[in-house]
Amino acid sequence: MFVGVDDTDSPRGMCTTYLMTKIIEETDLDLIGYPSLVRLNPNVPYCTRGNASLAIRLGKGRGRPIVIGSIGENPIISYPEGEESGNMEELLELGSTIVRRYMEHDSMTNPGIVVSRGMLPTELYDRAVKSFVELGDVEILLQQNSALYEKIGNGRGIIGAAAAISWPALRVTFELISYGFPFRENGKPLKEEISLSVHRMGTTFDSFDPENRRAAMFPSSRTPIIYGIRGSSPSDLIRTRESIPNRTLGEERYILYRTNQASDDHIIRDPESLKNGESYQVEGYLLDTPVPMEGGHYFAEIGTRNGNLKIAAFEPTKTFRASFRLLLPGDYVRVYGSYLDGSMHLEKFALLARGRSFIRTPPKCSRCGKRMKNRGYRDYRCTSCGARASSAEYTEEKRSINCGMYEVPTCARRHLSRPISLIGGGGDLF
Repeated sequence: MFVGVDDTDSPRGMCTTYLMTKIIEETDLDLIGYPSLVRLNPNVPYCTRGNASLAIRLGKGRGRPIVIGSIGENPIISYPEGEESGNMEELLELGSTIVRRYMEHDSMTNPGIVVSRGMLPTELYDRAVKSFVELGDVEILLQQNSALYEKIGNGRGIIGAAAAISWPALRVTFELISYGFPFRENGKPLKEEISLSVHRMGTTFDSFDPENRRAAMFPSSRTPIIYGIRGSSPSDLIRTRESIPNRTLGEERYILYRTNQASDDHIIRDPESLKNGESYQVEGYLLDTPVPMEGGHYFAEIGTRNGNLKIAAFEPTKTFRASFRLLLPGDYVRVYGSYLDGSMHLEKFALLARGRSFIRTPPKCSRCGKRMKNRGYRDYRCTSCGARASSAEYTEEKRSINCGMYEVPTCARRHLSRPISLIGGGGDLF
């Protein structure tokens, strides 16, 4: 059976991933497979901090188990296979009790708990990660699939809880999360030292932001999470954790999640039209030079097969703007980002073909070799010998940007956005 939970935190604290470890701790059923940490549409206006939903599969485990975490001295065991076991009503009651005990009480926090005997239709995940889903539609789907659910507050959390159970896991990364309840605060120098060390290890990504010297694996808000290490290999993450002074950090428990982070699952490719609050991949020719606006933002416009589109690199993307403003009219680009309020907010772009730019200068005198002066339209004169010419010279301008992928720094990257380091020399983006 599957249990999904969402929307238990707020900007003030708590974390839904921690509550899922409490459900795992208190159930007497076996954990089958990795627990799932599923990010949904980052543009949903009523999401909490990271728009993450959680799901686990429980039952009677079969096969050779592995350790994917620990709670105190007790290991968290996961089985590769399993069969249905347990009571749906009891699981819903357990989930509801734990959520009510630990949830953040806030007007923006509206938890949902879902229990289902099987996976829910994958179409729900696709809609929830790319677009907007209505609460009533999810309730109908759950009833059609004989799932049980409980809504707290307005119960909007059942959308994410159900979507997590419907995630098909076609593109997967992992995150190892360490916890200290209710929250732990550690010094900046220690965080930087640990993050930089993890950044240099194995198959991890987004642990440290070298451009901005930020310890990205440590959260900035009050939360039970001490740190989260992301990577493409679960065994590498376990080994990496062993190099961290977890006792010094006050670790109470840790667990390894399977995630859709760094998947680009939110991106709709080559759309016929754009809708506010959805994320797209679009190609086109740059129509103008990027223009700076108040606040450090840059805007430009591209011509696409469906018309002109305004694109933007905002101040929080930091050094990404330096690459963006080197684009010139005629450049052919593929852009990725969210369409909001009439413009695409870029997460990354690929410069596929560079336009050519020329500098016009007065010609050199054919007699004395000196540069002529412009006296008017098609009128160039040498000030030394009086020779005349009617045409300027044109020299191709050297560009300081090459074809390739450009992305926002780690500190500005969305959870779902796939970093270049995972693409493999262009891969599916070119």
